[in-house]
Amino acid sequence: MNKKLLRSLISITSMVGIVTPIPFTVSACWTSEEPIELKCNDETIPGDITGDINTSIAATASLSGHIETNTGESVSDVTFTCEGLKEQTGLDINETTGVINGTLTKKPTNPEFKIKFTANVHAKQLEGYTNPFTVTANPTELECNDATIPGNITGDINTSITATASLSGHIETNTGESVSGVTFSCEGLNQQTGLNINTTTGVINGTLTKKPTSQNFRIKFTANVHGKQLEGYTNPFTVTVNPTELECNDATIPGNITGNVNKQITTTTSLLNHIKTNIGESVSGVTFACDGLPNGLSINQSTGAISGAPQEETSSKKFTITFYASIDGKRLEGQIDKFTTSIGPEIPSSLTSEVSVYDEIRSTTTDVATQELRGNIKTNTGIVVNKADHGLRFTLSQGSLPSGLSFNSDTGVISGTCTTAGTYKFKITANATVYGAALSYQTREFAITISNTILPDTVYKFADSSRTILTGFTDEFIDNHSAYNSYNTMQIMGNVTSIAKDAFHGNSVTTIPEFIKNLTFADGSQCSSIQQNAFLFGSRLTSVILPNSLREIGACAFLGCSSLTSMHWNLPTNYSTAITLGEEVFTSMSTGGTFKCSTAGVDLNNLKSWLEGKGFPTDWTFTR
Repeated sequence: MNKKLLRSLISITSMVGIVTPIPFTVSACWTSEEPIELKCNDETIPGDITGDINTSIAATASLSGHIETNTGESVSDVTFTCEGLKEQTGLDINETTGVINGTLTKKPTNPEFKIKFTANVHAKQLEGYTNPFTVTANPTELECNDATIPGNITGDINTSITATASLSGHIETNTGESVSGVTFSCEGLNQQTGLNINTTTGVINGTLTKKPTSQNFRIKFTANVHGKQLEGYTNPFTVTVNPTELECNDATIPGNITGNVNKQITTTTSLLNHIKTNIGESVSGVTFACDGLPNGLSINQSTGAISGAPQEETSSKKFTITFYASIDGKRLEGQIDKFTTSIGPEIPSSLTSEVSVYDEIRSTTTDVATQELRGNIKTNTGIVVNKADHGLRFTLSQGSLPSGLSFNSDTGVISGTCTTAGTYKFKITANATVYGAALSYQTREFAITISNTILPDTVYKFADSSRTILTGFTDEFIDNHSAYNSYNTMQIMGNVTSIAKDAFHGNSVTTIPEFIKNLTFADGSQCSSIQQNAFLFGSRLTSVILPNSLREIGACAFLGCSSLTSMHWNLPTNYSTAITLGEEVFTSMSTGGTFKCSTAGVDLNNLKSWLEGKGFPTDWTFTR
């Protein structure tokens, strides 16, 4: 019952005179207004909320016990809500307590909110609101709003890349605020790749000078936002460096090559495991080639090792090794071109001489002068040795000199006049050092016969006043040679260049007396030809020593020399083309004789075959 109704009842009873008291009780509800809304009796709840984005906030105070009607009545079973709070901030409200908690995942578009509370009071649904409160989300980091920047970077080593897109205008806080004054960096980028980053724009450019040890990078960006230093990173991006050429990772291989002609060099170290790309990658299937190697040296195409025996001399001659391989379908090459070959002359192994000493017969009244060996000693490689450069010296390695003869150690000549008849046998040794190799050469054994039985020069006649063309014996000697019966040797003088046709033959018989057994030529003989029939039918001759200078023997020159059992002739090595032999030069000579040739380099078997082809007896022995 309300107050107005109560006043009306009191007024009516007074009017009718009713004085009898009527007992009744006045309830409080009769004296209070009906509540029409709810209110919160603590204006501080929930209060403004501030927190870092993506961070849990401190829960607000509970509204339980703080909600009442506008008439002051306490209210139970209150339900709390907050429109837009979850959607705009990510925070949650407890419907029973009104407590706000959770993680700030968003910055609200409208930061002001109110908590609505509702309850059933006296069967009537009442509602109310807290004071407005704000939700402030503070940024904690920066973000790039374009996930494609900078993107993966690919380029050739030692080549400029295409600059990446600018990050300016793409950096914002994680609450969506635009940011200015951003500084960009990229840890390890320059050290590992050689690229640079613009600290103001975040643009990456420059030249790729290295292959990174780790391909993955991120750009870091920092800025001061509301007095707080924030940072962030782009998505990871890779830097891929492509090789452009091959390299050798050992600067000492193959090294300078030294050696000597015709001698195997030490094979160089294999390059196989030392070839890399210019970004340090191992390579397989490498092929090697080389330009500039001296003849005789070659490179192994599979290993790059150089070997062989050089055939030519070089002096610091540069050679170039090229190597190539296919990498990811692309042919890459590299070169080594800083090494040289220095090939010295062939180191000789022996000494030889095309001019050899030979047996000589001299009288007790004529000078002895054996063939000079100086200037005629060569190495097996063709170097003429001498005293100044090679220390050439000659020694008598066998035999001793008789009185009157002397030996010259510089020339190898035995010379002098020996008055003591006899046969003296010798060997001469030449010693020299060539390119560090100690070499020696020993002559064959030869004999010098000293005799008082050589016909004097006065028994010969000549076709010219210079006495160079020998035509035979004088008529006086032919008619009467009884005074010379004690002589046994003909020695042709050194100045004679030719022995004429039929020189010692006439009227189908020889003019050589029967007591003459030996035919020889003086030292240094210049005789180059013995003409046709010169010694035809010289059946008394048993020994002939021909001069080294002889190049032509005419037809039948020694035909019928049936007692001849010894011939010594040092033919040149090119005898087959240098010597001319006529028909039947050696026909009807004695059988079983000995032919001596001391020329180094002449194959005796070949010489025997050649002479036999010219009619020489087939059963003679050929010796040095």
